[in-house]
Amino acid sequence: MSPDRPADRRRRTVDEHRAAVSALLAPLADLPAEELPVSAEALAADPHRYADRVLAVDVTSPIDLPPFRNSQMDGYAVRAADLAGATSVRPAVLPIAARIPAGTAPAPL
Repeated sequence: MSPDRPADRRRRTVDEHRAAVSALLAPLADLPAEELPVSAEALAADPHRYADRVLAVDVTSPIDLPPFRNSQMDGYAVRAADLAGATSVRPAVLPIAARIPAGTAPAPL
């Protein structure tokens, strides 16, 4: 166990964790807020004005970005048994069992 997490400390429930995070963030609610224009021009004109700040509200885009389905993970699932006996001279040749486009749930195994 790490020194900052004793072995006898129990895990928190989701509600307990939310309460703990809220308690940590509560003092920030009293900090002054300032509205700043968000644009490339404003940032270029005075970049130091935007340094070391924390957003008080979410910034969202009015359009989906990117404007197409985009998978954040690409890869292959391989069973070790299917690679048994493979060498650099005689590599394993594995078939592609399925192509799963971004945004599509795979079939159950």
